[in-house]
Amino acid sequence: MFERAPNGFFVNDLVLFNSLRRGGYVAKGFVFEAPDLTNSPIADLNEFQEQLCLLLASLHENQRLQIQYFSDSDYKAELLRFQQETEKFENTWTKRSRNERFVRYWQAMVERKLRRQSANIVEGIIAHANPQKEGA
Repeated sequence: MFERAPNGFFVNDLVLFNSLRRGGYVAKGFVFEAPDLTNSPIADLNEFQEQLCLLLASLHENQRLQIQYFSDSDYKAELLRFQQETEKFENTWTKRSRNERFVRYWQAMVERKLRRQSANIVEGIIAHANPQKEGA
């Protein structure tokens, strides 16, 4: 563990902490949006659990995995895009039903009833003191 946060640098979609020498770390982050498995059959739930176990079992002793789980109700971008697409329609009934849906979902978002869950996953690896050169 660090006493204080290490200096970090962004290099080619990676985060590099303490440089590429002994004691340094290289990390890459991913956004993971799991499917809604609420009403899924047991076989699907078991398959998802097996995939998570394989992910954890594949980590080597010099690798680290951090998971930040959160849920939010921010669908603003998606709903505004939906509303912009609605304005392009000429059919009155289609516009009316899509506008009703927009207003209903927007209100649910404001009341924090419309939720989604997500996880940020960061995998890191410890830099070795003497990395092997190519051809060695």
